[in-house]
Amino acid sequence: MIGAGFASGREIALYFASTSPLSPLLGGVFCGVFCYIFAELGRISDGDILSFSFRKISKFTLFLIKISNFFVFCAMLAGCEYVISRLLGIKGGAIISAALILVCLYFGIERIKVLNSIVVAALIALLLIIYFTAKPEILPFQSFSFHSPILYASMNILSGGFLISKLTKDSKPIDSLKIAVIVTIVLCAFLVIIYLLIQESFNTPMPLLFTATTVGLGKIGCIILYLAIFTTLAGSLYIIVEDNMKKAVIATSLGLLISCLGFQDIIDIFYPIIGYLGAVITLYGFVKLVYRKRTSLTLL
Repeated sequence: MIGAGFASGREIALYFASTSPLSPLLGGVFCGVFCYIFAELGRISDGDILSFSFRKISKFTLFLIKISNFFVFCAMLAGCEYVISRLLGIKGGAIISAALILVCLYFGIERIKVLNSIVVAALIALLLIIYFTAKPEILPFQSFSFHSPILYASMNILSGGFLISKLTKDSKPIDSLKIAVIVTIVLCAFLVIIYLLIQESFNTPMPLLFTATTVGLGKIGCIILYLAIFTTLAGSLYIIVEDNMKKAVIATSLGLLISCLGFQDIIDIFYPIIGYLGAVITLYGFVKLVYRKRTSLTLL
């Protein structure tokens, strides 16, 4: 859930600009609820939700997961270009990162998991330092939005839910609830904090990096953000092609072409579409979960 779109502040700006702080707060709640749905689907399907819970639309669901991750992949390549340009003042950051990610895939992308755990901790620490340094105030906002939190959570869960379901195949019912509570608390807190920090930079490509720069943390912000983008890049590519290097080269080449649109434009254009697709899949999963639980109660 905490990836490069989150860390850069671009997702929060896209979905919650000029709304009440209650909107990102509700977004965190929906993320927790949707995580519960997919954790439970993973538990009762032994980690294979496509053939068990989504069997009638399994191919369609897998296609949506892969295509959404492809556009995330494109956005991350564009993000690499932007951050390396800001950090080192050079062009070609997307090409350099594309080459690095293909090397990582060739030697085994599992090592990225360790980097990801470090990056998330670093992101949280950076976020808190920026917050207590900037001490932001709540600026006037237009209105509360209900649909934006749903779309934000749906966009994140389309790929995140698939991974969550894989990890909960040996879990207990109480574990799904624990996951939901942890996700809700963490995301509610940090979504609101980021919202407050980027109120004056909604229109920038990476609003949180802009804020970090204003408080003298631009360089360290670039480094941490690049690592966050790189881990998201790795995860997205693996979901698209798994270990197939030929497909990886093709996907990366296409991704580099689309990345020319720019980080902000790719997110602003494609992420809302991913949100609507995620909402459809989540609703279908919720119906299947309710049906499954009602059937189990009837048998009892």
